[in-house]
Formats: sequence, C-alpha cells, structure tokens
Amino acid sequence: MSEARAGHAEALVLARQLSDAATECAALNGIATVDFDQGRLDDARASYESALTRARDAADLGWQCGSLANLGMLYANVGRMDEAGRCFEQSLALARQLGDRQREGNNLCNLGMLHLVQHRLDEAIEALEQALAVARELGHRRLEGIVQCNLGLTQEQRGRAHEALSSFEAALRVMRELGDRRSEGQFLGYLGRTHARLREFDLARECFAAGQTLLRGVADTLSLGILLCDLADCEWHAGEAALASYALSEARSIADAAGAGPQSELGQALARVGALLRGRPAETATTR
Repeated sequence: MSEARAGHAEALVLARQLSDAATECAALNGIATVDFDQGRLDDARASYESALTRARDAADLGWQCGSLANLGMLYANVGRMDEAGRCFEQSLALARQLGDRQREGNNLCNLGMLHLVQHRLDEAIEALEQALAVARELGHRRLEGIVQCNLGLTQEQRGRAHEALSSFEAALRVMRELGDRRSEGQFLGYLGRTHARLREFDLARECFAAGQTLLRGVADTLSLGILLCDLADCEWHAGEAALASYALSEARSIADAAGAGPQSELGQALARVGALLRGRPAETATTR
C-alpha cells in the first residue's frame, strides 16, 4: 500500500507539471483510495475533494462522476449520510448523462446500501434490484457480487435469515472467483453474523476468523471494526462475555482512530453491541 501511494503521488507531481487534468484526478483519487482503505479518512476526503474541484475546473464529467461516487462512499462510512446521498445522486445523474452503465450500476448499488443503513428498506431494495439488473446486463461479476451481498443485508434486516445466507454465499462465490480478498473478508463477516443469529455459533466463529485474517491482510480497518462488533455480539449470545468485551474494545479503538461517526455503519454497530453488553447478562451458550 505504501508503494501504491508513492506511485500515485509521483504521478500527481508529473500530471501537474503537464497540466494534465485527467491524470491529476486519477492520481488524487488513487491517493485517496489508499488513505481510505487504511483508515486515514480526513486525508482521503481532502484528496477526493481536490479531485472533484479539478474535474469541475476542467469540465471533465467522467472524473466528476467518479470523484463524487468516491466522496459519497467516504461520507457514508463516517456517517455523513445526507452528504453521501447528495454525492451519489449527482454521480448517478452524470453517469446517465454520459451513458455509462457501469457507473450507473455502481451508484445504484451505493444508494441501495445508503438506504439500508438508514433503514429505508423499500428504497434500498428498489435501488439494489435496479443495480442487479445493470450488473447482469453488463456481465459485471464484481458488481453483481456486491449487490447480492447488499440484498443479503436487506433480507437480514427483514428477519429472513435463510434467504440472507443464500445471498451472502452467492456473493462469496463471486469474490472468490475474482480473487477479491477484501470483499471476501467483508462478506464472511456478514455471513458469520447471520449464522450467529441462527445460533450456529461454531459456523459463525469460523466465518469471523477467516474474515479477520483477510481484512487484516488488506488493512481494511473499517470493515474489520464492523466484523469485530458482530463477533462481540456472537460471543455475548454464546455466553462468552469476556471475549465479547475484548472484541468490542478493539472495534471502538478502530472507530476512534478512523473518525467513524455514530451514523456510520461502524458507529451504528458499536451502539447496537454496546447497548447489548450493557443491558443484560450474557446468555448460556447453545451451539449446533
């Protein structure tokens, strides 16, 4: 990751010397993506905003579309949901203006996830079903896998655990096929959480352990924090209060370091599990 960031930084210097706006935007987005993946969210935001300003100055609609989508994702992760929604809507409008179906699908997927975090489930499903149709029309396997995962999250919120398991497993097959370790680690966390809610604690722990290994390997701290919250929830219901407290403590440290706000996915997970651990004694373990 440090070599990737250095390469983007060198490209940025050269692009500015050449007054090459498109390459400057690409380099700024590359720097921001590395910072975002490693939890340096303030630095990432500054670079995404610089890229958006440069794209607007150059009237580059493609990089405006891309930078808005990236900035929206960052805002969503820190809990600035209104700003995230505006970014995704603006990016979606530009994608449609450009006839860029892939970016249209990406933005629909992002909007679906945003609506999900806001508990607007009907709107989430509508956006995700549109995104899935675009992904299948294009044969875009990675987008299809991400949409399948987000549909699983929606099914889980509606209490349809077995449907959610099927969606997560379908999403995992895609990411393993593509060798996308980061997404595989994220999806394993969601799969583990669903197994835990079905009181299948041993299966849940297997998923959490594999997911942790992958997320630590790619330094995706925000996703790791969410997984640790779900691990804490699992251990609490399995009767392992000390293990639950340890996992929650590590997740809080990650959120503090990254600046993840209370309305972010990680912030909401921390609040949910923190209330659980404060509210009542741990249950007796029941595994199958």
